[in-house]
Amino acid sequence: MLIFVNYIVMAVAVQAFALCDKIGWFFWALVAGLALYNFFSIRRNYEQYNKATTIAYAISIAGIIGLFVFFRLRPHNC
Repeated sequence: MLIFVNYIVMAVAVQAFALCDKIGWFFWALVAGLALYNFFSIRRNYEQYNKATTIAYAISIAGIIGLFVFFRLRPHNC
């Protein structure tokens, strides 16, 4: 569930606030809020995160970074 929330929030945030030449400050605020949400969610539900789940989460973070780069490199109208 946490991985899906991360992808949805980041996809919307990149589309709305980070596609022009300058990345908006609200995008960075959303990223910081998402990081805090992840930290507290993992801390609260620590017993659910085994080795496989942790590896999947780490791979999803790499995918989110790839999503950000992909959206930024696409041509866009500003």
